[in-house]
Amino acid sequence: MYKRKETGKMQIVLLILLFAMIFAGCGKEKGQAEGPSGDQKQEAEQKKDEALQETAKEAFPQEEKSCLIEEDSDYLYLCGSYQLLKINKVTGESTVLWENIKDFEGLDYRLYSEGQGFLFGDRIYFIEAYRDEESGSECKAFSVICTDGTGYQRLHQLDAYSSGSMVLLDDGLYVDAPDENGEDDWLCFQIQEDGSLLESSRSDFEELVHQGYSQMSYEDNGRRKLLMPEAEEKFGYLVLRDENYEVVKVDPKSGEEEKLPAELLQMEAYNEENFLCVAGNKLYLVDNKTLQTNKTIQYDNGVSYIDVIAMDEEYIYLAYATEDDGDHKQKYVYEKISLETYDRSVIFEQEQMIGVGAEFSIYLSDIVVKNGYLYYAGAEDYQLYMMRRSLGNPSEEEKLGEAFYDSGIGEVGTIHSYHERTYSQTMPDVLLTETDLEWLQVDGRFSGADKINRYLEEEQNKNIEYESSNVEWMEEAIKEYGEDGISHSSYSSTLSEIAYFDGHYLSFCQQEYDYQGGAHGMPLWIGLTFDLETGERLKLSDVIGNSEGELNGIVTEYFAEYINENPEEFWEDALDVVRDEICFESDFYLTEDGIKFYFHPYALSYYAAGFPEVTIPYDEFEMKISLQSGEKEL
Repeated sequence: MYKRKETGKMQIVLLILLFAMIFAGCGKEKGQAEGPSGDQKQEAEQKKDEALQETAKEAFPQEEKSCLIEEDSDYLYLCGSYQLLKINKVTGESTVLWENIKDFEGLDYRLYSEGQGFLFGDRIYFIEAYRDEESGSECKAFSVICTDGTGYQRLHQLDAYSSGSMVLLDDGLYVDAPDENGEDDWLCFQIQEDGSLLESSRSDFEELVHQGYSQMSYEDNGRRKLLMPEAEEKFGYLVLRDENYEVVKVDPKSGEEEKLPAELLQMEAYNEENFLCVAGNKLYLVDNKTLQTNKTIQYDNGVSYIDVIAMDEEYIYLAYATEDDGDHKQKYVYEKISLETYDRSVIFEQEQMIGVGAEFSIYLSDIVVKNGYLYYAGAEDYQLYMMRRSLGNPSEEEKLGEAFYDSGIGEVGTIHSYHERTYSQTMPDVLLTETDLEWLQVDGRFSGADKINRYLEEEQNKNIEYESSNVEWMEEAIKEYGEDGISHSSYSSTLSEIAYFDGHYLSFCQQEYDYQGGAHGMPLWIGLTFDLETGERLKLSDVIGNSEGELNGIVTEYFAEYINENPEEFWEDALDVVRDEICFESDFYLTEDGIKFYFHPYALSYYAAGFPEVTIPYDEFEMKISLQSGEKEL
């Protein structure tokens, strides 16, 4: 009985399988598939991804390229590499969403230099700089944070030399991300409906990446890379540099290359029709289809530091420095050039910013054209702000949020400046010497102000005399050897910020630079500390009560720790030099955190290493003077 039942069950199962096979066979004969094939699945997934990207673009309309400035209906976002700032458009109130300033010294006005960000819904994707804990070197990362300050996360570590370029293409958001060998590559992300990113891949250019090509660098609202997928989508070919740094056009399918015109060596921007290139004082518009130069725009020799800010379909926006014939001070001119008529028109002019250590070439990386506004850094009371002007009404300047850099000079006094350029009498077009000085004038409310001001002015008069003394021998050299017989000399002196001020004591570093020809000049720091009541300049022996031997031991110990962190960067006898030279006459100045001691270039290391320095807390010393920072006694 048991066996008979089992046999019956097996017969039923076989019949079911037979009918299934028959029906399956019929289906195949009629062209019916068993299910989606691998290609069909891939096609369906691709359609789904494309639909998702379209939905995301409709939900979060964006300019194609990342930018220092992002905004929604209520807020502006300054997406810096060291700090991300949120500014209320109505009240001007500033909120720091993220920052990593503590890892870096001397950021000053670089706070928003070359920042890059993208805003999708309530998420901001940005490039951050941070300090690696083990090596101490500066790194970069592709990161995200929500606009309410939550949800911060580092998504990907980037090479330290990544440009941070981000571009939105039809198939996703691309981020410049060189690999660990520094070879050009990128990250690709799909944008989800909620503004989050899903990493995808695209390796169709991988072979080209590793054949000695590098992606083209250009400017356009900050330092960028023309990523390969971006070039392919915009132009149908790749614009790359070969191993000889020449610019070449490469077919993305065949890999065939063609050398491009020399004008493209320094590309600054592009639009739908042209590449914009700069060489010296000339601008070239090169047709991106024919690769022929459509237009050359020439600036005169009085213009320097031409820097393209951006180009759209109607205008080129740029900035340059020029000198005023009356007092030789630089002024900065912001212009736009019509791409229809090539007429130039000034947006506005900016006077040289005094007392904030401003170099025009550095500020250019903070200039942005976006949504009908020109954004730039501006100074007020020796503080730096992000400013903007409407391109429709550029006469009105708007200050955005709070100061992102305060030199502290406004609390103490004002800055006097002196600018002089001396030209040859034999060859009037040849510049012989150049003197640019800035120094502090302490406010009269301090009883020691007159004495301090006399001292500071006398020191700068010595600099003027020193540079003037070069004129006579340089004039004789021109008479004998002509223009090629000399290289012009220059001397500059700048107070970038107040390092310490409590109403009783004042300390800062005067930074000077002496150039007498050659590859570079010689920088010089002069630490200055004053008693605001007596006007006396203080020495170390006036500040601390330790013996000279105790001073030497303390400072040597701190420099030993500093040198041992990276001993390969110092001369072998660097610590011996410290031990031999630290005394009451050593260079120093006061800061909020302690006494800063420093050595000049070449003393402990090579020139490019700059000024080796340590800051030693006040409680390491027996202080003779009572220092106060705010209400805290130091």
